[in-house]
Amino acid sequence: MSKYIDYKEEFWEKWLSADEMSRESMIRDLILRSLHGRSFDIDLLTYLFNTYLEDLAEYILIKICKKDSEKDVNKDLG
Repeated sequence: MSKYIDYKEEFWEKWLSADEMSRESMIRDLILRSLHGRSFDIDLLTYLFNTYLEDLAEYILIKICKKDSEKDVNKDLG
């Protein structure tokens, strides 16, 4: 798996297991990292929201595919 995929997987595992305060902190960090020399506007917020929703969907798909492949292996073995 690439470092990018590993990072996204790690991010979403943290997100899903975090409390509300931790999630707010994660969002704040993402916004600050994305700003770097840019002015903050609604377009940036929309971009971040869409990007991370797409990443979450990809993360969920990866997890589902892993579970399905594990089930297939278990069927073949059992």
